[in-house]
Amino acid sequence: MIDRFGKVLFILGNLNIGGSERKIVRLVNRLRRQGRDAELAYLRMPDVLLPQIDSAVPVSYLGELHRFSPRVLWRLIRLIRERGIKIIVTVNPYPMLYALPASWLLATLGVRVVASVNTSEFMARRGFDPMKIYAPLMRRVSTIVFGSLRQRGDWLSRYRLPKARSIVVHNGIDTGHFEPGATASQGLAIRDELGIGQDEFVFVCVGQLRPEKAHVNQLEALTRLERIHGLRPHLLIVGEGAERERIVERAAGLGIAARVHMIGEVAEVRPYLDAADAFVLSSIAVETFSNAALEAAAMSLPVVLSDVGGAREMFPGDRGGFVYARHDIDQLVEHLAMIQAPGKALAEGSVAREIVVTGFSIRQMVDAWDRLLWSPTETATATAAACGLEDPG
Repeated sequence: MIDRFGKVLFILGNLNIGGSERKIVRLVNRLRRQGRDAELAYLRMPDVLLPQIDSAVPVSYLGELHRFSPRVLWRLIRLIRERGIKIIVTVNPYPMLYALPASWLLATLGVRVVASVNTSEFMARRGFDPMKIYAPLMRRVSTIVFGSLRQRGDWLSRYRLPKARSIVVHNGIDTGHFEPGATASQGLAIRDELGIGQDEFVFVCVGQLRPEKAHVNQLEALTRLERIHGLRPHLLIVGEGAERERIVERAAGLGIAARVHMIGEVAEVRPYLDAADAFVLSSIAVETFSNAALEAAAMSLPVVLSDVGGAREMFPGDRGGFVYARHDIDQLVEHLAMIQAPGKALAEGSVAREIVVTGFSIRQMVDAWDRLLWSPTETATATAAACGLEDPG
């Protein structure tokens, strides 16, 4: 297993606003505050999250421009030497392309690599399977940290990865920060600004506007809700990305543009969660254990999630909301209709909050990482047991 003493460097592809990136920033901030020697490095721009990193956390920009660069590799090697790094944690597969060669070239220093994988599966790209590159590298790291039990099981079997050197650490969020009604007055103001009546039902989706999020499935569901059930809820889409134009055009084409509100990227998401009655996420790939869904649930919003990654681990047995088969818009419609039944959203929202508070707090996540990286006696399996994580076998 990994050397659990010394400085730890987390490497990200960038510091853009995204679930993985925000999670790692919060994790490193917390580790640093409790005296752990954790640092951050990122390969390329953007660096939107830079202001959210505590001033006590050392941060290094490695300056990759477009593709793999030997110059960036040597910058990383120099950083490891100068900072006395003993463990490198790669966030998602791409940084392994730098971290593993650096560790090999610095073999005498005993630098180890831990791979944190926050992607359940990749979107299909014609003629290219990234795991043909990444899987052999993942077999060479000291430990693989998966984000859900389902992801771990799928990846171990699909890519022949080493079970003995893998662990599951679920995401965790700050349930004190994401507390019901924390920004209630702002939520009411948002409804007023958008022309949404206080008695109208509102769904919210938070996430980057990328193809794998399948926002257009939500639009289709809104159309069928009105046609089949006579329901006319509003939808707040919080986030930015390449799919914006497609979403706007599709909403207009379906005649629901007045009820689809494109919020864009925001620094503070809580008021938009407080403005809503329920949370919806329709991802068809990539999603492993949605931070956005956890944040919404912590604020007592019931959730409707597609069955991707660890959605059923998060909310088992349709407690706190509903999980539907990805691509199945008919099932999505039925769940969106059920959550609008009188009293249903409030009841399920209360359950959702309890699930997150008891099972997916940031304290639990930080403790899991702390044990993995700095405990001198525990194996990965013992770490999982200590943090209440079941070994999927």
